[in-house]
Amino acid sequence: MATNRQPHASLSRRRFLQAGAAVTGSALLAACAGGGGARGGTSQPQSASSGGQGYVPDRVVKVGILSPVTGGFALAAVLNQAGMRHALKEYEQEGWRFEVIVEDDRGDPTTGLRAAQKLIERDRVHFMLGPIVSSVALAVRDLCDQSKTILSTSSAVARELTGSRCSRYIWRSTPTSYMYGLGYGPWLAQHLGKRAYVLTLDYTAGIEVAEAIMDGFRRHGGEIVGYAKAPLATTDFAPYMGPLLESRADFVTGFIAGRNAIDALKAFHQFGIKDRMAVAMGVAFTSNDIIDAQGPEATEGVYEYVEFSESLDTPEYRAWAQLHHQWFPEVKRIAHFNAHGYTAAKSVLLGIERAGSLDPDRIAAAMEGLSWQAPHGPIAFGPNHQATINMYITQVRDM
Repeated sequence: MATNRQPHASLSRRRFLQAGAAVTGSALLAACAGGGGARGGTSQPQSASSGGQGYVPDRVVKVGILSPVTGGFALAAVLNQAGMRHALKEYEQEGWRFEVIVEDDRGDPTTGLRAAQKLIERDRVHFMLGPIVSSVALAVRDLCDQSKTILSTSSAVARELTGSRCSRYIWRSTPTSYMYGLGYGPWLAQHLGKRAYVLTLDYTAGIEVAEAIMDGFRRHGGEIVGYAKAPLATTDFAPYMGPLLESRADFVTGFIAGRNAIDALKAFHQFGIKDRMAVAMGVAFTSNDIIDAQGPEATEGVYEYVEFSESLDTPEYRAWAQLHHQWFPEVKRIAHFNAHGYTAAKSVLLGIERAGSLDPDRIAAAMEGLSWQAPHGPIAFGPNHQATINMYITQVRDM
């Protein structure tokens, strides 16, 4: 379904060009099977309301959060936890009581595994939320599976977590790396041209998103005329601009986020890239905080493929965002990390509520096939515990 409407004036940052169909990065996989007693077969979707169905645990629910509190992902961790606490606060208003224990995984697999062991073995949490970083999520996968600890990830994109290494006790309400690109490629080929230059960050998420974009693009007759990978430590993208300009591409695409996105936008602007080709990057390239940091001249006209934007203009999102700012005034800009934290926590809480129990097997059974309406669109879990999610194509306009 396409729309050309302008977002609400107070949130006017990105124009929604197209709302894509719900997509999943692993739709061809059968039900999760194997370790931890995971069972095959499928379950019928079960819709869920936003709480208040009558069940209130008779004890304090202990929630463990794995989060990169320090290091390069610290800001994302703050936003992610705000989303998680938003969901918990909704249930506190229904009489639930929580003890939240946050452990700093530092974005490091070894540190994350030790932190998860503490949460499970010493703190005896009822379930865990996070982590953000894929390598940490993969490091704690076996521990959660073997200990029968429910883990709801919040932004970790590694495909195998709900693919070849899926577990009965692990759930993802956010996109995989492949979901962040596969549906984008066909749109790029149809609307921006058949010659693409790929510039992406040189780590797992950057490479997997870029490969997904290329896969979808090539399926629709596209040609990759150049491919460059920039290390995460890159602050000066100038060396990549010469080959990009010489490629005569119709557009540049890939995955660059956070501080790297600000630096890349600066280079695109200084070298006049937008005068020569379209800029159509993957998720988190033109979030509103980045637009604010770079200004309208550098960001005007940039395309992005996202499952969330602060510029969403629906009654559901506006109401949620207003409450989020009220409860967490320190959050100046709502990013996809906030939404990810919220859906990660809310999905488990809905499962507990439906199960009427804190038993992990009963929670897992209740979450299988669960569907519910998040502020930014529907969440529906498939048999491998990966959610299908609406993706949108946006463009920064009229800044």
